[in-house]
Amino acid sequence: MIKSNNRLETPRTYLRNFCLDDLELLYQLHSDPQVMRHFYTGPRSKIAVTKNLHDYIAHQATYNFSNWAVFEKSTDLFIGRAGPLVWEVTQAAAPTSSFNSVELSYVLHQKFWGLGFATEIASQIITWVFKNLTIDKIIAVTTPENLASQKVMVKVGMQLDQYTTLNGFPAVQYIIYRPDTATQTIYSDLLY
Repeated sequence: MIKSNNRLETPRTYLRNFCLDDLELLYQLHSDPQVMRHFYTGPRSKIAVTKNLHDYIAHQATYNFSNWAVFEKSTDLFIGRAGPLVWEVTQAAAPTSSFNSVELSYVLHQKFWGLGFATEIASQIITWVFKNLTIDKIIAVTTPENLASQKVMVKVGMQLDQYTTLNGFPAVQYIIYRPDTATQTIYSDLLY
């Protein structure tokens, strides 16, 4: 779980497990064309978002972490979703109990862009992952055009790992290693 009270907190937000009652909140986020413009799926239908919600809940049940619902503390407004996901699962492999990396994921409503929320949330998730999971690295993936997300990745200490494809679309992958990992390889020379 996130914590004993099922919440992870940052100075301005709290993150909690998704539940089935969150469908409308998640649908408003995932159906926004501006929010979803860097996703190969584009805006999602209610059926697709229902599947996403069930996937997040199942991931939480399997691994004790997932994408979490993010709320602004001062208003209790739903501002987005964020959390670690087992990378093999996001790549459509069968769930296993063994994995060596997670993907850092964050998606926020437009109203909360450019205010430091993504950096604050991503930083806290990285801290939580390295404190609570025995993995060596965290990755984050976005489109080459999503410079704002790449800026967040750099601000939280991630470095460019590789240019790749995801579901047939161009992508960039950033990486951060566990601070106490002795054999870290930094691929900063991969800037093409």
